[in-house]
Amino acid sequence: MTTYTGPERNAERRIAGRLRAKVMRAGGCPYCIHAVHGWGHSACDTPGRTFPLCLKTPGLGFEPDNEKLENSR
Repeated sequence: MTTYTGPERNAERRIAGRLRAKVMRAGGCPYCIHAVHGWGHSACDTPGRTFPLCLKTPGLGFEPDNEKLENSR
């Protein structure tokens, strides 16, 4: 685990907050690895999974696609 200084820790929190806000505004599915994309929309391909409830479901939770998040910055 990396030990950050105070300013570095605050910067990481701000970056994480911006990413969380972006995911929430988009509805989550465009940035999940379990999503199916088509016709300008994204939806989950696993039955019983919906956003934002998938954030609280153990084992079936939201899993971010880091490549898509990096490309959207």
